Amino acid sequence: MSGAALRFLQDGLRAKLRGERTDFLRLVADDPAVPTGQGLRGFAGVRAYVARADDSRQVLSDVLGFEPAGDGFAHVSPGRHATYTFDPAPVTAPIQGAGTVHHVAWATADDQHATWHATLTSAGLYPTPIIDRTYFKSIYFREPGGVLFEIATLGPGFAVDEPLASLGEALVLPRRYEPMRQWLESNLTPVTNPRSPDPAPAGDPQPEGEPVG
Repeated sequence: MSGAALRFLQDGLRAKLRGERTDFLRLVADDPAVPTGQGLRGFAGVRAYVARADDSRQVLSDVLGFEPAGDGFAHVSPGRHATYTFDPAPVTAPIQGAGTVHHVAWATADDQHATWHATLTSAGLYPTPIIDRTYFKSIYFREPGGVLFEIATLGPGFAVDEPLASLGEALVLPRRYEPMRQWLESNLTPVTNPRSPDPAPAGDPQPEGEPVG
């Protein structure tokens, strides 16, 4: 099935589901509703507009450790390799809105995060401080073409503040957002847990005890 693709448009964002043959199975979706062999395996790659292609290539290869892969780049670290490809920026000024992507995120081992921050700083890329996101830590910076990159740790993960067996059964908020709980719960669009034995019909109020965050 390698090479087969399904293209679609969602809120103005062009996306493509692509069939791939790979031995990297750790992230395959596992659900009774998804036939075996058809689960999503993550992002195959990202395309982005950049304004300074030569400078972007240099940062990707000399600073971030990417290597050429097809018409784009892929990182040489162990694990699943998503590709990054860029195209010339359009002449029109971009506007952030529905259907656009805010940033491109890359994962790193927890113990490598401080080293990455030092590397980015030495390269003059002006990274943010290491930001604690409760479930992971992040560094943000812009590559020379203008695209916002994030380097995020793999841990500690979503089980840091609730039992693994009940993930997704309640709205769990990082401590800094707890003061906003009442506002968030009254403004977030209710969703129904598809594993609920008696899911509410579309448009009905969320059953008590079944909010999904």
